[in-house]
Amino acid sequence: MSQPLFSILMCVKNGMPYLPEALKSLAAQSCRDFELIIQDGASTDGTLEVLARAKNIPNMRIASAPDRGQGEAYGRALERCTGQLVATLDSDNLLAPDALESMAALFAEHPEAAAIYAGANLIDSQGHVTAVFMPAAFDLLRMLRSELVPPFSASFFSRNVCGDALRFDAQLRMCQDFDLWLRLSHLPILRAPRVVASMRHSGTNVTSRPENYDQLSQEKIAALEAHLLRGERDPLWMAVSRQLCAGVYCWAAECVFELEGASARVPRYLRLATELDPAYERIRTLQARLPEAPRFQGPPRVEALGRSVAAGLVPGAANVPGCDVDSPLQAAGPPSPATAYWNQRCAVVHSSGRLRALRQALDDTSNLSSFQWAQWFAYAREYRPDLVIELGRRKGSATAVFAEALSQNQHGTLVSLCENKTWKNSLKLLRPLVGADWLGRLEIRTGQVARADFHQIVGDARRVLIVWQEAGFAAAEAVLGRLMPILQDRKHVILMHDISDRRYCGSELAYGEGRLWQGSDWASRHGRYDCRVYLGWISTVVEQAIAVVDFLTRNRSELQSADHSFHLEIGADAARRKQMKAVLSPEDFSLAGHWAYFSLNGAPQPYTFPKVGG
Repeated sequence: MSQPLFSILMCVKNGMPYLPEALKSLAAQSCRDFELIIQDGASTDGTLEVLARAKNIPNMRIASAPDRGQGEAYGRALERCTGQLVATLDSDNLLAPDALESMAALFAEHPEAAAIYAGANLIDSQGHVTAVFMPAAFDLLRMLRSELVPPFSASFFSRNVCGDALRFDAQLRMCQDFDLWLRLSHLPILRAPRVVASMRHSGTNVTSRPENYDQLSQEKIAALEAHLLRGERDPLWMAVSRQLCAGVYCWAAECVFELEGASARVPRYLRLATELDPAYERIRTLQARLPEAPRFQGPPRVEALGRSVAAGLVPGAANVPGCDVDSPLQAAGPPSPATAYWNQRCAVVHSSGRLRALRQALDDTSNLSSFQWAQWFAYAREYRPDLVIELGRRKGSATAVFAEALSQNQHGTLVSLCENKTWKNSLKLLRPLVGADWLGRLEIRTGQVARADFHQIVGDARRVLIVWQEAGFAAAEAVLGRLMPILQDRKHVILMHDISDRRYCGSELAYGEGRLWQGSDWASRHGRYDCRVYLGWISTVVEQAIAVVDFLTRNRSELQSADHSFHLEIGADAARRKQMKAVLSPEDFSLAGHWAYFSLNGAPQPYTFPKVGG
């Protein structure tokens, strides 16, 4: 028998109940050139019987004997494998159907690679995707500080390139992967920005149990000592070693906090880190951020650094690493809605619980739907404005969306202007859920948009996002005649609610019993909220759409459709559409937007503006 291309190592001990799903994911692989090496730790729960009944796996070899931990088990499995490429599959994890095929192609393109790792879906006990972990590119210093550990369940190794370095330390019961990465760190290690596996945070794996982090930390430090720290005692080297060990304890604090909130373990790990390196910036970052997070507890997030501060996936962090690799910002103008939605999909997944809690507190479902919360949140995260100006507040749904995005960006302020005086009540509903930084970014004003002092509001902001919800020609005159001249030489984008794309929303063209639309004020006075006006692709109930189309036509620009962006850039791309559906919940993903946007950035000058007043 010829040697297989892949050897899949599966080390199990009492692997039920998820083992059948793991085996099915392996049986479904489009690449059939693999062997499955089972190393069982003397299971007593029916694991061996399930393995014996497995179907559609080309070559499976089972050995069962007690072991001292994962390091010894993986070492035994590795000794028995014959494939050129090696991967692991835990009994509670899954491989994507094209995982082996796609990784084989990458190793063919990069024969110099010792290892290639990719991203993974995070799934709950029911198999539902709760987040996406897309790790950053390999960085030795970040790995040494425990700021980056590639996901072992989505990692593949070349036996030819790794040579004798591909082995597992039998003394390590839990942290054999970290030791292996240290051993391979002098060789080429690549990252593939795609999802090839699913990792389950069910409480069955090592990193899902807070009580394991003492042992995990000790094993990480032991691995660092074995590879780097022993025998060196000069002051510079000792300073480096202290920071590396401090990084391990910061990692433990981050992971435990994600699992059980602000337990006694978290400050203990931070104290150990501080004793080792009190000047380590990461400690101060953790101390500043961790107290806020318990207010929004979602499902546990557990795989190594999957949601740590260093990996950029906790609330308040910057863009999610690895999620924006193939969608750069547009150079001339603002990003399209689909670009933001795609780039920030991981941030949306991680923040869905926060957004849902805010939305439920306000109980304002008639204004913005859940997917519109997700879309506007993603847009603000991507655009990173210095200033958000909200025109028309209602109960404050948009206020909450953009305040949350600014708080997570750790950048920007929001000025909300509306005649509506309901914010005090909305604030009472939101205050238990938000922190001082969130509220500190808001300036709530009560007054007419037509009388706003836009020079004072804009100030020296260089990147401005306008949320235009105030209806009527008076507001349109103020925005187009007084605000736009201030913004013309600055980066800016205007988002407009209550505008749908007739090409996608299935609008009825026939008047039927409907009368001629005469504006939103007329429609509301006559109780005809179903009355709409059609202007080309535009379907709307608000007058300002007419003024905006006129304004943009005169300035050789166009009103852009969020609906069209989502359908064209995501809906027409089968791979992107599939991933968005897999990653985001049905509540948070839709190709419908029912909003539009425009900017003069990129339009040819000179611009023209309407006269105001008189």
